[in-house]
Amino acid sequence: MKIDFQKILLSIFIIGLGLGVALFAGIIPSGGGSEGASGLSGDIVIWGPLDAGVLTAYLGPIEDENDNLSITYVQKEISQINAELSDAIAAGRGPDLFFMSDDYILRHSDKVVVIPYDSFPRLEFQEAYIDQGGMFMNAEGIVAFPFAVDPLVLYYNRDLLSSAFIVNPPVTWQELAEITPQLTVRTESGVIQQAAISLGTYDNIPHAKSILSTLAIQAGSPMVIIDAKGRYKEALASSGAQGGMTSALRYYTSFAQPRNEQYTWSVNMRSARDTFIAEESAMYIGYASELQSLRTQNPNLNFNVSLLPQLEGQQRKMVGARIFGLAISGQSENVGASYQLAQRLTSPDYVFEFSQILQLPPVRREVLASTPPKPHMRVFYNSALIAGGWLDPESMETSRIFETMIENVLAGLATPGEAVRRANSDVAQLLPSR
Repeated sequence: MKIDFQKILLSIFIIGLGLGVALFAGIIPSGGGSEGASGLSGDIVIWGPLDAGVLTAYLGPIEDENDNLSITYVQKEISQINAELSDAIAAGRGPDLFFMSDDYILRHSDKVVVIPYDSFPRLEFQEAYIDQGGMFMNAEGIVAFPFAVDPLVLYYNRDLLSSAFIVNPPVTWQELAEITPQLTVRTESGVIQQAAISLGTYDNIPHAKSILSTLAIQAGSPMVIIDAKGRYKEALASSGAQGGMTSALRYYTSFAQPRNEQYTWSVNMRSARDTFIAEESAMYIGYASELQSLRTQNPNLNFNVSLLPQLEGQQRKMVGARIFGLAISGQSENVGASYQLAQRLTSPDYVFEFSQILQLPPVRREVLASTPPKPHMRVFYNSALIAGGWLDPESMETSRIFETMIENVLAGLATPGEAVRRANSDVAQLLPSR
């Protein structure tokens, strides 16, 4: 199903460098600060991962305010949206609005209405949203409106740290390596009974790729960059002053190599999350969204949360995070109303409400300036302010690349430098040509 240009007067559709930029005169209002959704009409279909009952409770009043508006929300996991979107759009049964994850920005940016900066000025967008929201911006405009952010944090077992006479969780990666021997318990034969932290492998660490990516970005590898001509370029092999991905990979895998002092994890251990819940590891790097489920799975677990460690002497702090945006489908026949609805759902009041429901930090700066309602949310709020990520060209393919990179180093088949160079070449093959 395509946009009916007969129904959109004075509209101009510009295709720029393979990405659709829509300039709809009188359809998308100028000025991104307007939150109004007055005079909305027509049918709008939304695909998203939020609980249908929760979101419908917020969409209902918007429908009540607009007599000729009908909103249909279809609950789908992000993975379902990513898998089904292309075929649905091709068949003319796609949504008007859909939730987009940061690891599918490059894959889906040709399927959306890109909001030009004439309608939502670049500076206004940057002042409204956290820095990581900039991932939804490109040379032509805004691909999606930031909706929610889920940062990586360090969960730590208070009892296990106290038993090792460690007062506070590590602030830097160096501190983490230094306390690892104090927290690791092995049998006489060398079998790990208690791990300090789950780092070093791939298969039994759910967020291995995200953790290693974060270490690399902190160390100076931007992963993927956009050059002066607007082309995407691989940058895993960029070292920077802190050693980049090579340094990050060497550090990461050191925790799973028996010859190293900080050896604390192996491929034979069960899932990183399960060992933390079972109190068999002192620390676990996970997403903020996992806090409630960790509590539920072990109500007796005495744990807390802290900011993800940083590099020693690093001036600019950064933590990896997943960010989700609300995008307008390129096939929508109701672009104007979809734009206004997306604006409303990502306005400060709504962002605050959804952040409370999801127990995640808000993506809007003015909301982050408020005092968090719960102690652990302070860590989440601070993490959101320094959250970052990278433009992953093919999430499943890059996961395999990261897995190979880690496993080759552990098996002695490649040095960290060699593994990174190969991974850099493999990522280059996945990047879109412009």
